[in-house]
Amino acid sequence: MQTNPTAPGVRLRTLRRLTLLLLVVLSLVAAACSSGDDESGQEIEDRADEATLGESNEGPGGEEDDESGGLGDDEDAPAAPRIHPALSELSGQLAIVDGGDVTVANPDGTGGAIVDGQSVREVVASQPIWSVDGARLAWATIDPGEVTVSVLGGEEPDEIVVASDDGNPIFYMQWAPDGTKLAYLRNAPEPGVEAGVATVGDGLEPFAEGQPFYVSWAADSERVLAHVGGTLGGTQGQVFVFEPPSTGAEPDAVLRPTITFTAPAWLDETTIVGAADGGLLSIDLETGASELLVETSGPIQFVASPDGTKIAYRAAGTPGSPDADLPPLYVLDVETGDETIALQRNALAWEWSPGSDRLAILGPETASGFEQISFDARQASSEASTQTSSQQPVQQASAFRWFFWDEQIFSATPAHLPSQLEVSSYLPFFEQYAQSHHRWSGDGLGFAFAGTIGGESGIWVQVAEDERTSSLVARGEHVTWSPLSGAIGGGRSIQ
Repeated sequence: MQTNPTAPGVRLRTLRRLTLLLLVVLSLVAAACSSGDDESGQEIEDRADEATLGESNEGPGGEEDDESGGLGDDEDAPAAPRIHPALSELSGQLAIVDGGDVTVANPDGTGGAIVDGQSVREVVASQPIWSVDGARLAWATIDPGEVTVSVLGGEEPDEIVVASDDGNPIFYMQWAPDGTKLAYLRNAPEPGVEAGVATVGDGLEPFAEGQPFYVSWAADSERVLAHVGGTLGGTQGQVFVFEPPSTGAEPDAVLRPTITFTAPAWLDETTIVGAADGGLLSIDLETGASELLVETSGPIQFVASPDGTKIAYRAAGTPGSPDADLPPLYVLDVETGDETIALQRNALAWEWSPGSDRLAILGPETASGFEQISFDARQASSEASTQTSSQQPVQQASAFRWFFWDEQIFSATPAHLPSQLEVSSYLPFFEQYAQSHHRWSGDGLGFAFAGTIGGESGIWVQVAEDERTSSLVARGEHVTWSPLSGAIGGGRSIQ
C-alpha cells in the first residue's frame, strides 16, 4: 500500500527527519573540526586531591586559574580569548559535562572544581541538573554493573541514591519543585524506557514503562504529567497524570490520541498543554474544560514559558507550501491568542529564559528574518527566504547561532558548531530539556552554550545583549546554568 505523504504521521517523521538531518550535518562538521583539535578534549592528568565547590580556586581542569578564565596554564590546552569583565557580574554557577566528568564553575570560568567522573574514580558522570532553587546539583554515574544518582548541596555534603545494579543508564532527570526527588528516564530491563522517581537519601522507584516517554512535574511535586507510547500509551501515544508517581499507581489518561510525541507541560497548577489531533490543546484538570490553542492538521513542537503565559511552537505547514517542512517559529500569548513570528524558518531548538520574557532560538547563521540585526551576521539572500526545497537549508548551514528574541531578535551568539554531545543527546529532545536544563542564567542576562568557534572548542558564555562578550570559559561538551542566584555549598573529596 502506498504511503500518503500528507498523512500526519508521515509529516511528523518528515519534520523530525529534516531537523535531525540538519543535526547530523552539524555532527559531521563538528567531528571534522574536533579531529584536528584533539588537545581541547584531552584527559587532564594533574587533578587536585580535594575541591570545595563554590570556594575552590581551581579551574575545571583541576589546575590553578589564570587570567584566561579558568582553563589553567596547561601548555596543551587551547588558547582562550580574554574573559570579558562583564561575565564576572553574572549570577549563579555552571554545571558542565567534560568527557566523563561533571565539573562546576562560575560564569567567568573561575572557581572551577571537578564534582565527579572518570578523572576522580572509575565511573562516567553525566546528566548534571540543578534543583529549581539552584541549591542542589544532581548527576548520574555509571560504572560496570551499577548506576547511581548523586546529589550535592543538601544537609550532607554528598548524598548518594543507589539506582540499580543492572547497568541500564539514566539518560534524563528532572527535579521536583520541592527539591526532594527527581523523575528519571532510563533504559528498561525489557526493551523500552523506564520512568521512575529517585528520592534523595533513599532510592529508585519505577512507576511506568513505555517508549517514547516524556515527563513534567506539577508545581505541587506530587504529580507527574507524562506522554507515553508503547504498551501503555499505544502507537499514537497518550498523555497521563501519575498521582502519585509510584509503583503500581494507576495513571489517569487526560489526552488521547496524540499525533506528535513531545513533552507535555503545565501552564499552571491545574492546566496542562499537549499535542493532540487537531493541534495544541490545553485542559483544565479540575473542570475538564479544554481549549484548542493552535489548530493544525500536522505535527507540532512546542515549549511553554516557565510562567505558562506564552508558548513558542512550530507546526508543519500546508503540504507543498514553502513552509511545509521547516515552518516558522511562532510565539503564542495564551491569554489573548495573539501570535508573533519569532523566526521565519529553520528553528532547530528553542528555550525560554527563567523570567519568561526572552527566547533563545538555535538556527543556521544564514536563517532568514534577521534584517534587524546590526552586528556582523550573514544575512540570508532573498532566494533563501523564498526557497521551496527543504534540502537547501542543510546545504547552506555551515554554522549556527543562538538568536535572542524579546518581541524581536535583539542579539545572537557568534556563528559556531554545537558540540557532538549537544547534537546527539540534547538538541533532538530539546522540548524535554527546556523544562529542566537551562542555558540561560537565572536572571536572563547571560547565556552559555557548548561548541566550536574559530577552531576553539568548549563552553562559551556571553551577556545576551552583546555578542562581543562571548568568551571561552571552560572545557566541556554540555553546560547548564543554575537557576536564581544559588550556588553549591560544602564540598566533595576527590579521591
